[in-house]
Parts: sequence; structure tokens; C-alpha cells
Amino acid sequence: RKTFAFTESDFKKIFLKYGVSLGVTEEQFVSLFRTDLGNGLRCLGQFKDGRDNKDYYCTEMSYHLEQEIFKTVEQTKSRSNGLSPERANALLARFAIDEHGKRLLNEEQWHAIKAITTTRDQHFVVQGLAGTGKTHMLNFARQIWEAEGYEVLGACYTGNAAHGLQKDAKIPSRTLHSHLNRLERETGNQETKGNFKNKTTWNLLGLKPSTKREVWVVDEASLVDNIAMWHLMKAAEIK
Repeated sequence: RKTFAFTESDFKKIFLKYGVSLGVTEEQFVSLFRTDLGNGLRCLGQFKDGRDNKDYYCTEMSYHLEQEIFKTVEQTKSRSNGLSPERANALLARFAIDEHGKRLLNEEQWHAIKAITTTRDQHFVVQGLAGTGKTHMLNFARQIWEAEGYEVLGACYTGNAAHGLQKDAKIPSRTLHSHLNRLERETGNQETKGNFKNKTTWNLLGLKPSTKREVWVVDEASLVDNIAMWHLMKAAEIK
């Protein structure tokens, strides 16, 4: 299971699961864990875990990768060409109001679509609980983007999510791994053999800018590990 932060107890369970057969003891784990603090491991501080506060840790590589993601988000603000509010309103009126003048979206969905279609930031996040109609909303966002000449593509954490996004929002979708594999094939860097479903890194050196304007919709983005997200964001800067 991929995770960014973990407690000492979490790490010990994994460590001993694979180490016991090699003769590793719990005392050895404690000694090694203390040694690695500051040398490959970083303490993030105490956070609430149930009723208790517990120290959480991450690897130095994970920490710096996440900082790089935050930096990329900051650097790519105001670098895209969003629609004007007037244009977004006009297209919403065309696609999201029926012949009787009734809105096909609730107030929050309406404002979310306006936000994601008018933003000038390259990366934009919509957070919503399950069942709040995010996919329904994206169907109308897709129509607006397509009316403006964009190709809308879905990249999802799971195959089921890709199927749902394609079925309900009419956005051509594939898994995030499949999306990155396709981009790697475009560069000519992809090996002809390998376990493409479980890749953890992609060589996107030489990826060329697309001749088309594209919007990438990442469903279940909170489940995506930082390595895959970093590759996707770097590819988006080029595409």
C-alpha cells in the first residue's frame, strides 16, 4: 500500500513482516529506526490518530517530491487562458438550462463549473463528497471546453473510475498509468517489454507539445501517489 506518511508502528509492521524471516528482531528495528531519523526519514510532527496524538514520518525523497509538486502548482498559476465569466455564463445557459428555463445543476455545481472553466491556473482542484454530483457536473464542463475547441481527456486512479467518467460525463478516459504510458510511447522512450500496469516511473524526456488544446481531468486525484502525480504535472507543462 502506497502512503506518504506513516507512524513508527506502521513502519514496524511492514519492516518485521519482511524481516522476521531474515532473523530481524524488534529491538533491531527500534535501533535502525532511530538511526535513520534524519538520514532518510523525516519526522513531520504529531497529528491526531483516533483519540491519540502520534508522530508521523515520511522518507526524505517523498518529502522533497511533495514540495516539488507544491512548487509546480505555484509556478503554473495564471499561465492558462480561462474563459471570461461572460462567456462561461453564456455557455452554461446553453448547456445547463433546459427549454423550460430550469437549471440542470444545483448552485454549488454551477459555481464549480464557472470556477474551473474561467481559472487561469494550470492546475485546479474540485473537492466534493461522494454522491454530490461531481461527474454530472463534469459532463457540462466538458461541453463548455469542447465548445471552446479543447479536447477533454480523463485520467483516473482506477479502471472503474475511468469507466464511470466516460459513461456519465462522456469524457474519453483511461487509467492514469495508461495515460502516462501513452505519453511515454509518444517520446519513443518506452521499453517494448515490461509490466506497464505497475510502472512507478516514466521517461518523458523529448515529449513534444500537443498541436491541440487539451484539458486533462484526473478523477480520484487524492488517491494518486506523488510520483505519478509529479510525472503527470510535468507532462502537462509540455502538452
